[in-house]
Amino acid sequence: MFDPIAIFTAVEPAVVSVLADGGAGTGFFVDASGHIVTNYHVVQGASAVTVELSDGVTLDGTVLGFDSANDLAVVRVELEGWAVAPVRLGDSDALIVGEPVAAIGHPFGLQRTLTTGIISATSRTRPPLLSGGRLQRGLIQTDAALNPGNSGGPLINAAGEVIGVNAAAESPVRGSVGTNFAVPVNLVTRFLPQMIKGEAIQHPWIGISGGVPDGDSGLPIGAVVSGSPAQAAGLIGGDRIVAVADEPLDDFDELAVLIDAREVGETLPFQVLRDGAMLEVPITLAPWPA
Repeated sequence: MFDPIAIFTAVEPAVVSVLADGGAGTGFFVDASGHIVTNYHVVQGASAVTVELSDGVTLDGTVLGFDSANDLAVVRVELEGWAVAPVRLGDSDALIVGEPVAAIGHPFGLQRTLTTGIISATSRTRPPLLSGGRLQRGLIQTDAALNPGNSGGPLINAAGEVIGVNAAAESPVRGSVGTNFAVPVNLVTRFLPQMIKGEAIQHPWIGISGGVPDGDSGLPIGAVVSGSPAQAAGLIGGDRIVAVADEPLDDFDELAVLIDAREVGETLPFQVLRDGAMLEVPITLAPWPA
């Protein structure tokens, strides 16, 4: 059963306001040691971060690490005797379109605001957060109202588990029109240990651009970036990628998702058609260029 009152009662104590260089967003405790997850764009370039707990106590925060490509960051506060009940993290891969969700945040500075809606779609793709960066993939779309100040807050399922980090609203005005996006929580789970340690989060890259699909077998390569792993492996424009590690591909989105799930330094065998001949080309994944 979806019970917004119970969800708010259980999760709201873990939700905080994040103030950074005049901007404001939301965050939430993921453990009892003072680690808070929020959006990278909330704390991007901030020289100082202040965190306001649900009871109004304000503490100085430190940005430990971030994943700018996925718009995630971790802030830590010294709790100094204040006890917190962290959120429970769910499984964003298990989401079903149409299931109910709730969002808690501080839109327009209105503290501890609850909105509700449904999962409108999964696996959405949006432009990169930073110029020249990789596309944001796998996003959750929801019609739960999100506005400026909700960024970094939790998107919560009926079980009271956080399944996303509210990140953006698609709107022609400064408000919500029902098309909003959240970063799937499984990315938090995957990269949280590295962000806490302050390690640089690297995302894999091979360095190709797609050609125009023409109905023939394979994904046509339009161009290969000079100095890229694809060039080093010998791929050329006009090659057609049929499969990677024997996994057939239908489009370049599938290829991007497959590569995103791997680690920098991993070598993958690409099955490629060139002039009618099938080649196996091993490509070692490199970090996405800065």
